[in-house]
Amino acid sequence: MVRFGNINTREVMFDTVPPGTYSVRYSFAGSWSGYQNVTTIAGNLSTIYAVVAGDPTPQPAEKPICTSPVALPSSSGNAPLEVNLYIGYTGNSTYTTSEKLRYIQWDFTGDGSWDTTTNYGNPSQYTYQSAGAYTVKGRIQAENGDYSDPCQTTISVY
Repeated sequence: MVRFGNINTREVMFDTVPPGTYSVRYSFAGSWSGYQNVTTIAGNLSTIYAVVAGDPTPQPAEKPICTSPVALPSSSGNAPLEVNLYIGYTGNSTYTTSEKLRYIQWDFTGDGSWDTTTNYGNPSQYTYQSAGAYTVKGRIQAENGDYSDPCQTTISVY
């Protein structure tokens, strides 16, 4: 029986293989190595060392990066002030387009709790009933569950 190694174990174990010489070939990121001969002897551990090109450690995806929320028609006005809130993203190596972005969470009053979730690309509507300065926060969630750091803007209600 042969147990194939993976990126986490970085080893291949040959268990209960009859003694003999075997030709071994390995692959990394779709590229095959040349063949290497391994000779097994009953009751002994056989070890081969292989060098593969590339970095065998997967790199974590970058988080999405949001832009400051935009309030339309205005970020200031008399109460009651109804605004439509939009948020965008800044591309990086993981998120070159918005196709992997799914949701936006909103904190309309800056109290630290997420008030609602909308689909990415859709505005969120909110009405400020009382005068004050409100810190609106938004964060983007990608399809893999990663969130951006919160982005914010201020709404001024008179």
